[in-house]
Amino acid sequence: MGLDKLGVLGAITKRKEPTPKGKMSKLNFTYVEEWDVVMCPQGHSMEYKTTTRQGYLEYHSNKDVCINCPKKEKCLYEKSKKRIIRLHVWDKHLREIDQFTKKTDLGKRIYKRRKETIERAFADLKELHGFRYARFRDLKENPYENGNLN
Repeated sequence: MGLDKLGVLGAITKRKEPTPKGKMSKLNFTYVEEWDVVMCPQGHSMEYKTTTRQGYLEYHSNKDVCINCPKKEKCLYEKSKKRIIRLHVWDKHLREIDQFTKKTDLGKRIYKRRKETIERAFADLKELHGFRYARFRDLKENPYENGNLN
């Protein structure tokens, strides 16, 4: 599905998940859409296993392949015998949006305008309208309890 069909008008950023020091992140693995598999850096395929309730697709590697892999110290976590890669169901679309904002002239212009519009609005709210700190009120007296809305 193209970005024009999604109605993309702005820039979206993504966060990288933390990985332990010295270990490969999921960015080192490649998703192959035609086969619905994830390829490890050594060229072995990881098959789809399940979708979690949080919306992540899980791809599991083969234990026998991982045991003999020369990069298993950098790939596998402490006690695991296989690698699991979790991709969100919206990952493909987020990658398309990311490519749009980084590669196309229109995407670069939209992303550049972000600091002039969105970021400027947040700065004004903080500086001029007192939104720098959150103020909370105690709920000892609930005005809706007795029917008093004043």
